[in-house]
Formats: sequence, structure tokens, C-alpha cells
Amino acid sequence: MAENLLIDANILSVHKFVCELQPGCFHARTITDYELDYYVSGNRQMSINGKKFSFGAGTLVFRRPGDKGISYGSYNCYCLTLDFSKKKTDLDDYSRNSPTEMQELCDNPMLDLIPDHITTAHSAEYIEIFDQLCYNRQVGDSQRDNLLLNRLFFLVLSDVYRQKASEENQESHILTETCKYVQENYGRPISLKELAYNVSLSPSYFLKVFKKEANITPTEYIISIRLANAKQLLLVSDLNMAQIAEMCGFKDASYFSHFFKKRFGITPSEYRSEYKNHL
Repeated sequence: MAENLLIDANILSVHKFVCELQPGCFHARTITDYELDYYVSGNRQMSINGKKFSFGAGTLVFRRPGDKGISYGSYNCYCLTLDFSKKKTDLDDYSRNSPTEMQELCDNPMLDLIPDHITTAHSAEYIEIFDQLCYNRQVGDSQRDNLLLNRLFFLVLSDVYRQKASEENQESHILTETCKYVQENYGRPISLKELAYNVSLSPSYFLKVFKKEANITPTEYIISIRLANAKQLLLVSDLNMAQIAEMCGFKDASYFSHFFKKRFGITPSEYRSEYKNHL
């Protein structure tokens, strides 16, 4: 039956775990096997391969062999450790904290889709699966373990796709709202902090999302909008360079001319002379 399942692994350990680390204390180790932890309560801070996270109830953490982990805080979670190589045999004495032979990474594209951690939905279903796995372990009945593992991983993947879709929708919304805001306010100074505040994000995270979605920085986008409107004014109005610069958000005519020539290869005056009569 195992050949018909996408997840085929031995359970090295599964249990419900309560940890109470005192402030300032931490736990550091190198991961030797596949670990899947589901947090029921508490507040945990963790570093995985140098990336820092903070999470509580409803978070699922996935660690792979070779990962470097450091954790802080008190929490209540289910801990599941898996052997995809099926080469480990001393399961009765298994402990995550005792150094063991490093498990080889499993060549399974399903596992590659799972990030370091996700925020899950349907907590009752996760708890039901983990409780059943814990019960099977206690009574020595492992016949249904692989079916439960596949159910668990399909549930995890559904949350991975849900979270990814939510993030993509949020990032698209951030870009749309920012572009709209710039187009409505380009005639005055606009700071990065102001743009971030408009979409309720920190400046650093906003900058990261905007660059990812637009492939340019917010400053570059603002300048491009100002220049596009300036080009239009050069052709349809008789305003002088200082007036156009002020209307389009440039601090003075010299600043305007600098960016215009840098972008288009000619000065604003040359552009007006060459193209205005062609309208």
C-alpha cells in the first residue's frame, strides 16, 4: 500500500510537549531528521538557519536534516519526527536532543513545497491527527500511521497554498494601493514612511514587497510618474520649467531637468521644442 502514498516514512517519535524556558535561556542544536511541530499555545521565538521567527498557537514548523535551530520561550506543542530513509532502527531510545546519524534529504517534491513555518487553519483537524498518532504510539498500533501522515501532509499543503494565495493577494493589493496613492499625490513630497503607513506596513517590509511586485523601488516609481506627467504638460501647456517642476513634485527646475535628461536623453526644453508642434 505504501507505494500508493505520497508520504512514506517511519515515525521516530511523536508526543505532546510542554517547554518552559526561563527568560534569557535558549536551546540550540543541529537537526538530524525531519521534524514537524504543531503549536497549541505559548509564544516561541526561533531561528532556523539564521532566519528569525516568532509564533504561537496554530503555527506549524517544518525542519529538515542539517538545519541549525535556536529556540526561546515557553510553549505547548505536538512534536513529530520522521525518517524518510527508513534506515533508523533504534526507535525506542530515540531523542531529538541526542546526536544521531544525519538522515539523508528525501527526494520528494511534496516536501520541497513546505516552508520553514506556516500559519494554519483548521486547528481541530491538526490536533485530531496528532492525538491519533500519539495514541497509536502508546498502544503500539502503527498500521494506520502512514494514512494519518498522508492526511497530515495534504492538510499542510492545503495551508501552504492558502497562505501563498493570501500573500500574493495582499502583495498585489499593496502595489495597487501604492500606485493609486502616488498618482494622486505625486505633486508633493512623498516619503517611504508615508507610503508604508498608507498600507499599514513597516517601511522595511513595504520596500521589500514593492520591489518584488514592481521590480523597481518606490522612489523610482514616483519619479517615473512625475516625469510622465511633466512630459504631458510640456506638450499641452505653456507653463515654464519652474512651474512644471513644482506641479510635478520636483523641488526645482534644475532637479527636474536633471531627471528628465537622465531618463530621456534630452532636456525638457529640447523635448518641448521637438515634439510640441507634432501634436
